Order: sequence, then C-alpha cells, then structure tokens
Amino acid sequence: MIFKRLTLQNFKSFKDRQAINLDLGHTADGKKVLLIGGMNGGGKTTLLEAVNYCLYGARNEQIFDRINRQNLHSGNANVHLELCFETDDCREVVIQRTWQPNDLSKLPALKELVAYLIIERFYREMSALPDSEVGEETFRQIRTILVIDEAHNYLGQKNQFLQKIVREGRSKGIGVFFASQSPNDYNQ
Repeated sequence: MIFKRLTLQNFKSFKDRQAINLDLGHTADGKKVLLIGGMNGGGKTTLLEAVNYCLYGARNEQIFDRINRQNLHSGNANVHLELCFETDDCREVVIQRTWQPNDLSKLPALKELVAYLIIERFYREMSALPDSEVGEETFRQIRTILVIDEAHNYLGQKNQFLQKIVREGRSKGIGVFFASQSPNDYNQ
C-alpha cells in the first residue's frame, strides 16, 4: 500500500479543506519514504490520526473532540477525511469518511444548557460562602472574578442565577466582568 493523498476538512488545525500530497518520490534504492516534520502543534499527529480514522473509522465522540474549534463555534460541525492510496497490484483506492451531527441545531442548545448549569453551580457555591471581609477604608476583599466572554450570548437570556450573582456577588467578594465585541450588546 502506497499513500497518495490525504484530504482533511474541519479536523483539528485543518479548518478549510486541504489536500496533502503524500506521493513525493523515491529514495535512491527505489523505496518510497515520507518524512513528516514540524513544530509542536503543527499537525503531524493530526495527519496520523486522520489516516487511522480513514482506514478504521472512529466513534462520534472521538471526531467531535477533534472538530476545528473556530468552525464549531460558527456552527459547522461537519468533518471530512479522505485517503487515497495505491494497492500492491497498482489499483487506486479512495476512502472517504464524513461525520456530521444528526441535528446541528442541538449543539448550540447543548452549549446553552452547559453554560446555564455552570452558572447555576457557581451561584450555589457562592451562596455558601461567608461574606467577604471588609478591609481598611471599607473595601471588600475580592475572592474571585467571574469573566463572561461573548456576553451577548448570556445577557438576553434573563438567567436568574447570573442575575443573582451580579446582585449578591459583591458581598461575597465576587466581581463579574462582562466582555463583548460591541457596546450595543449591553442594551439588552
């Protein structure tokens, strides 16, 4: 078996469709050898995983963990891998593997549920804390700063636990920082 081409799309660091030529030549004695080198995080292991998944398949959980994070956050959870190789009798074989969720709309709902449960848990743990000590000049000591990034995703939800954290957190020494791309996100 001689690998010819590997194509990856939305798989780990390979965000866009990328075909990699694996048939690059011969050694002096006619053997085909391919060396893959690169920096840490450059995708060397990703290539080996992709070959493995093409040949042997993978469980959905394994693939979901390897979806390109930028694409996943924008709602694209489809993964495509393709391996082209030549058999010993010179036949070309192409194996294509594609994974896509049954219902893409379930992913954001799952993320919202997880965020809600984390915020609820944070509130319950905060509620169990004693009030933060008041230091000199009547300033409370800060225990924790809760950072909510992409705040526009949470402000419009009217999450009762987030509202309580904002209202009651000061006495517990909890600071809340909302980060967003636009000042208009805070008009909710």
